[in-house]
Amino acid sequence: MKHLNKSILLYGDLSPLRRAFASVLFLLLLSMPALSQIMVRGRAIDSISGEPLVGASIFLTKHRDIGAVADLDGNFKLTIPAYYAKNLRQTLSASMVGYRTGTIRLEQTKVKNGYYWQFNLRGAELQTVVVSPKKKRYRKKGNPAVAIMERAIANKEKNRVESQKNFSYQVYRRQIIGLTDSLHKPFSSLFGIDKKRWESWSDSSGFAGLKVRPFSIRERHSVRANIGGVEQDELIIGRRYQGIEEAIEGPQIMLNLEELMPEINLYNNDLGLFLNSFPGPMSSLFSTSFYKYYLLDTVMLNDRPSFQIGVVPFSIHSIGFKGTLWIDTASYALAKAHLELPKEANVDWVQGCYLTAEYAPHVLGSDTLWLPKRQDLHTLLSPTPLIKQNAEFYQSFVYTHYKRGEEALDSLALDPRKALSSEVRKEIDKPRRTSFGIVTRPEPLPPLGEGTLAMMEYVHKDPIYLTLAKGAQLLSRGFLGLPLNRLKREDYYAELGPLESVIAWNTLEGVRLRLGGVTSARLSPHFFGQGYVGYGLGDERWKYYARLIYTPVEKDTHENEYPRKNIALTVQNDLFVPGYEEEALYKDGLGTLLGTMNIRERYYEQSASLSFLADLSKTWGISLWGNVYRRTSAGDLHYYRINHEGDRIEVPSLQRTTIGASVTFTPGKEPIDNRRPKQAMNFKRFHPTISLRATYLPDGVLGNNGHKGAVALSFYNRFYLSLFGYVDASVLGGLSLGKVDEADFYTPGINASWVLSRKNFQLMRPLEFVADKYLEFNFFYRMRGLVLNRIPLINRLGLREVFSLHGYWGDVSRERTKHREGEFVYPITVSPMHNHLYLEGSAGVEGIFNIFAVHYFHRFTPSILSDTPMWGIRIGMGMSF
Repeated sequence: MKHLNKSILLYGDLSPLRRAFASVLFLLLLSMPALSQIMVRGRAIDSISGEPLVGASIFLTKHRDIGAVADLDGNFKLTIPAYYAKNLRQTLSASMVGYRTGTIRLEQTKVKNGYYWQFNLRGAELQTVVVSPKKKRYRKKGNPAVAIMERAIANKEKNRVESQKNFSYQVYRRQIIGLTDSLHKPFSSLFGIDKKRWESWSDSSGFAGLKVRPFSIRERHSVRANIGGVEQDELIIGRRYQGIEEAIEGPQIMLNLEELMPEINLYNNDLGLFLNSFPGPMSSLFSTSFYKYYLLDTVMLNDRPSFQIGVVPFSIHSIGFKGTLWIDTASYALAKAHLELPKEANVDWVQGCYLTAEYAPHVLGSDTLWLPKRQDLHTLLSPTPLIKQNAEFYQSFVYTHYKRGEEALDSLALDPRKALSSEVRKEIDKPRRTSFGIVTRPEPLPPLGEGTLAMMEYVHKDPIYLTLAKGAQLLSRGFLGLPLNRLKREDYYAELGPLESVIAWNTLEGVRLRLGGVTSARLSPHFFGQGYVGYGLGDERWKYYARLIYTPVEKDTHENEYPRKNIALTVQNDLFVPGYEEEALYKDGLGTLLGTMNIRERYYEQSASLSFLADLSKTWGISLWGNVYRRTSAGDLHYYRINHEGDRIEVPSLQRTTIGASVTFTPGKEPIDNRRPKQAMNFKRFHPTISLRATYLPDGVLGNNGHKGAVALSFYNRFYLSLFGYVDASVLGGLSLGKVDEADFYTPGINASWVLSRKNFQLMRPLEFVADKYLEFNFFYRMRGLVLNRIPLINRLGLREVFSLHGYWGDVSRERTKHREGEFVYPITVSPMHNHLYLEGSAGVEGIFNIFAVHYFHRFTPSILSDTPMWGIRIGMGMSF
């Protein structure tokens, strides 16, 4: 890549009293992707003061819609599409209010390098004119751009399609993922595919100095409708997927990608992108206080005059868009937007992000609405500096078939599949996890999309690819699908795993060996099984877990697909730590073992249960269960029973039988549809969740000594604070009822591992506190770089602040403060709480290598137990944006 510096002087008359020289310095940096698309980078400054010309407009002279806006530092970046780049007489212009427009000719030199072309730009210098040397201070008052935007924002609601009572339209969504390489670096073999084939499938990159090879393509076709003023659930009439990651592909990956890079409604006050929420440039609340607006010009856009408005955040280090808006001069409707997420905003993984949205007028009845025509999001992600591989995402939405009134309520408008015969409909809607239904492309696939399809057709015939894909499946998911010659989950009869729990160690069991697995719907769409068998070499005991599930709803892959109506019979015999709650199949994974191997307070539990789990709707769910268990103390844990003289007599075990029910309410919930619903890597779960749970232990039934029970109410939500980050908050309160033994008191969830577990207490010991009524809360505040992004040098590290506060208040009812005969109790080292509050908190940073987080936890409540730490370090790992 060649970098050429050119100075280009623009002229303007900023003051009638004095004239001075002004210039715009373009530090033109050209990098040419393949297939003739070019990227022009540069900077615009005042020639006398040297100050950046914020909001200067740079564009192709005869195509003003292809342009860019200088940011707060005067920097700009302009991508010239291949079609226009071929024109040898293209000229580049720069303009700003108060300056004359300057124009330069872009001369091209073609240099063949492999199969792609690289171009170098040379600019011609312009003569000088006199302008005011003083930099104009940005003002909202009297700013015509602000007045235009305020009027456009006031009119935005009537241009929402949601403002119509009866309407329908179709949406085609396409996401293509590619892996990037340097333009100057020849393709290398990857996934067992030689470099010549990669060259034939690959395409140019929209980012400077890069080319991109195909990885995967996802397409979705859906219908959106409003009937009688009630918004309907989006009807997905088809999906298509092909990609290298098919061995690990599933509905959760699709949902996560859709949540990370969602469709963006620019009319909303807050916009969501990469799990961040920030004010939009058309926000009714924060637009003019968060963004600066500049009137750049009045231009023709699709044969209609439009105001061209430059927009940049007041602080370039805040998460927000910068770029250009085009506002129709007659209706003050948004006609087009070209926006960029600045790299200075310090969003993890994101090396570049551009959004283009186009709108078009539609006559619906007596109204003319400017409705979305298409939206394109182009993103370059760099997972971590530890991995020298970037991923490029091309995401497009195309909106068609807008209808209103009776026409919108037509059955074919609401579901185009009804035009097909029942035989064809049955075949295309045959359940598939990744491809089903009909997908009608409103436009041809771009070259990278065609390359992806050609690539997948080739690799499915390559045995080397199958071997590599199965290895990737085992490492990434922890399960190995059977039979071994299949890659997609819907083709498996069963899966072995999880890998991380095959071998483990703790102070009581010594080395522990375990083998587990699950069955899939191909074996039976109604009956599912999961379990494991393990053996401890130290305690010389067998452990096992088996769960048989029946569902009357035919499933495509696994039992947890929505809707769930599952009846399950479960038996288990294993070793547990008090306060640790884990899904049985994933028990004692690597994250649990780190830091817990030396805990000696444990118990063996033999249990059997019968349960029913159902999704009444996307919002409501219920669960019913009955459970009988026997716990035998092990290591340093002991159970005692009060005799008739009031003394503690050690007993080897205690037995209980419980029945219970719970109901969960999650407004706005989207079904997770994943085999492990509680897994951490779920970006669709951020909705308020309220759960009510009740348990009852009937007197005299299999070990129960008196009627007793408990009720608990929990709440979880993520509170977005716009540019101030967000807070994850959870609150749990409970109350014991009846003759509850001390051994049945509630004890909080703990985490002694080095790996962070956000919903548990990090510095509390097992069974350190118990209570029969309690209130537990956890608050995690992520500031998203609100402070660190603004500190010089530190802001280059990409770190972000995280704070947390965790509390547990507990008490013991007066009637239970004195032990009664026959009551099961803990050792005296266990502390029943008496109107007592436990607190711990943390401060930390995340974004280390884009993956890791380090949290320093401090305990504010001292312990009566010896060797209890007052502080600790926890390591977090995962995707954080």
